[in-house]
Amino acid sequence: YGRKCLFSTSTRISMQYTRKPSKQKQRQEATDDIKRRTIANLFRAISKEDSAERKEKIIKAARLCYELRDQRLTLQLLDQMEGINCPPDDDTLRFMLMAAAPNGDVLFQSQVLARVGGMARLKTGELYDALIQAMCYNLELERILDNLDEMEKKGITPTRISYISVLELALKFEDASTSMFILTELEKHDMITEEYRNIYLKVLRCAALAEELKIAIHCWDKGVKEYQQIPDHGTMTYLMLLSAKLGSPRLGSQVLEEMGNNDLAYSEHHLAALLQAFSMSGDLKGAFSMLQIMDSAGISTRKETALPILHQLGTNVASIEKAIYLLKELHSEGKGVHVAGFNSVLYAAAKAKRLDLVKEAFSLVSLFGIKADIDTYNCLLDASIFSTNYEYGNHVWDLIKRAKVKPNSTSYSKMVVLCCTQDDYEDCFRYLEEMKYFKYVPLRGCYQILIKKLASARDDRVHIAIEDMRASGYEIPPAISALVAPTSADDVQQGSGIALMNKGYTASQ
Repeated sequence: YGRKCLFSTSTRISMQYTRKPSKQKQRQEATDDIKRRTIANLFRAISKEDSAERKEKIIKAARLCYELRDQRLTLQLLDQMEGINCPPDDDTLRFMLMAAAPNGDVLFQSQVLARVGGMARLKTGELYDALIQAMCYNLELERILDNLDEMEKKGITPTRISYISVLELALKFEDASTSMFILTELEKHDMITEEYRNIYLKVLRCAALAEELKIAIHCWDKGVKEYQQIPDHGTMTYLMLLSAKLGSPRLGSQVLEEMGNNDLAYSEHHLAALLQAFSMSGDLKGAFSMLQIMDSAGISTRKETALPILHQLGTNVASIEKAIYLLKELHSEGKGVHVAGFNSVLYAAAKAKRLDLVKEAFSLVSLFGIKADIDTYNCLLDASIFSTNYEYGNHVWDLIKRAKVKPNSTSYSKMVVLCCTQDDYEDCFRYLEEMKYFKYVPLRGCYQILIKKLASARDDRVHIAIEDMRASGYEIPPAISALVAPTSADDVQQGSGIALMNKGYTASQ
């Protein structure tokens, strides 16, 4: 305890800041001191030696100045050379310029060049490399590209180190096009040896993030397929998203295959991206097959997974008819038909107001061996709404009951909307009452269409519908409020909800 308290707190702190330098730093200082003494000896010898030995000593002095990063000694060497009328050769000039490269002192480099003949003195890739390294330190990408153009006009080939440094800088800026330009130059001059092949993966990732499909495909083909480089999981995920967005199922398929070959885990969003790539490229058969592949792999699919198929179909009748044909073709090939893809075709036909195509497609359910789910029946209800065919909607509702499929809030909401397409819309209150019985909340659109219908029919129950919509947690849009004349609170409170205004309908009926 006494030894610990020997020094005061202030004394201990001052000792921490006056601690001796580490052995490594001491060795470095000793080495630098030897180099400075050597340079001093060389300076003295340069003025005495003949031209043959002088050149060797000048180069050695310039190299030591570069190793010390000492610009002052470099300028002293240049002064001495001018004094004996001995201009620097390329090796000496390169060391002089490189003395300022590590800290990006381009002003010092300009000062040196001004004393040896300016930019015209630069005639080799090695000399330009000294300038390029300083520009890289200063992040001057545009200036570097100007220098590369100047070198090309002079017929000077940049060094591999220059190209790699510029490429790394372009990647830092996430500049995929410039990265690809440098990569192409490296390929043209056959500078990509085995140790540098990983640059394909770097440019590949940059291209994926920048959504540059052509660059990504080039780097994939060269780096991954030809040189067997293995991208990381993140890069492959970005590539799957790229293939989905720009519609390249070829790239997406190869990425997915590479993930499997390297035991990298993939999930629903990877396969969904490939499905989108097939859809974007117009290959609906491939998109339908992806759903079946996901199902076979035990990967659960959501209704949203098949949305790219629906977007591709739109309301184009020819595309819908082709999709039905492709589903038949897949079945005949023994590949199976996924219910999500089937539902997409149903909804597209419904939205196109082609009830005949909806009926034709639905008649294939048993042939395809599909177990229709509630989304399937909801698509049929959509068909009845778009075609304002109340009888077909009632027929679908009967099918739902016979199939013992439980309707959801979407199903009931669609039936309410369907009723609102008719002059006699009293049945909509029965479906609303059933929804309340099963504790379902009607969809926002269902309420809006009902209120518009009641308002247009001057039905007093419109006020009850608005209050019911508000009680369900929805805000009343101004356009809906404007449809309804103001009413007193007593009028609204005459019943506890829409069902009480239902003229006798109950859930049991």
